[in-house]
Amino acid sequence: LKRVERPAPNDEDVAFIRQRGVFTTHTPVPAGHDRFPMSDVSRVLEPHGLKLLQGLGIATDVLNMTHLALHLAGYVNGVSLRHGEVSQELFAPHPIDAITNGVHPKTWVCHQFAELYDRYVPQWKGDSFLLREVMERAASVEEALAIIQNTPRTCEYYYVVSDKTGAMCGLHCLPDKMEVLHPGQQHPLLPEVPEDAVFVSAGIRAETLSRRLRENYGRIDAAQLMEIIKRPVAMESNLHDAILAPETLEMWFADAGRTTPACDEPYTHVKLDELLKFYEAAMATSPDGPVRQIGSN
Repeated sequence: LKRVERPAPNDEDVAFIRQRGVFTTHTPVPAGHDRFPMSDVSRVLEPHGLKLLQGLGIATDVLNMTHLALHLAGYVNGVSLRHGEVSQELFAPHPIDAITNGVHPKTWVCHQFAELYDRYVPQWKGDSFLLREVMERAASVEEALAIIQNTPRTCEYYYVVSDKTGAMCGLHCLPDKMEVLHPGQQHPLLPEVPEDAVFVSAGIRAETLSRRLRENYGRIDAAQLMEIIKRPVAMESNLHDAILAPETLEMWFADAGRTTPACDEPYTHVKLDELLKFYEAAMATSPDGPVRQIGSN
């Protein structure tokens, strides 16, 4: 490291770093967290840097880099719900959220494996952008169905598709076929489906959803639907809930809390058309355009 002359860091510097810093913790075992003797650290840092570490209360005989990141980050997350819980136990004083990791196969897979997949699983690239293709190109349910039907698929998945006219359908997709469920269509694997409704579920979740929909039929709005989809309709691993009104482009969403499922958390209300306009304007001004709250809780 090249030493440079600069004023000693102060509380404003720390606040600035915390405002812009995000830290993702990973391995939940001691060996996964780098530690350096302070004798080594003192050879790298200027005296005011050592003083700052001491002011943070993390410089004893050893500098733990995870503790440093936890103290200087404005937001900390684990890489799955369970990992977030374990990390919270390891680093109790620091609030730790959870964001489940994901990968983008076409970007992450090395070319040797890509060639192998191309040879034996030729559809493997298809799913990554399927929903994005639908959202960007389809103006109706019919166009969405055509895109999904003609796009290579690699796995079994279920979708519910709707548009601003109120048209909708449910989909059971496999790599080699696609089953379409129309509003009110009954299916031998599902309990009674109310008129002008589609849903995809199973077991007690499906039975409860069917009953609640029929009990509230004709008077279901967003607020009522939030109650309808509470457990046991919501899964045990209920991380996210979203309610979309295609006709008005309004959306209500909730994320799980530390110990509560998403269905029991407050919902945030946004208007997607306003959100898109805001980000278009922000990005036109600066790639790091301003952030503000849109919508209401």
